[in-house]
Amino acid sequence: MNRDDALKLLAEVFQEGLPDLLAPEADTPLLGPDAALESIDLVNFVADVEDAIQARLGVALVLADERALSRSKSPFRDLSALADYLVERLSDA
Repeated sequence: MNRDDALKLLAEVFQEGLPDLLAPEADTPLLGPDAALESIDLVNFVADVEDAIQARLGVALVLADERALSRSKSPFRDLSALADYLVERLSDA
């Protein structure tokens, strides 16, 4: 999966799980004061992404693990960062 595919998948999962929100852009913040999501929505979104990866690619990933949480810049800060992290994790799988 390349970055564009990852962004498309994330946007689809975002829209499916959170249809009341505007369609996300690559720079849509997922954390912080300007975040598009509440904390529980972010947790659900990440779980939905993991489920989508399993269903579409047959790969079981845990995205919110020590590897992600120990980074100096969170891979959950915006959709673009999460797409990059997803591509990285899939290349390791």
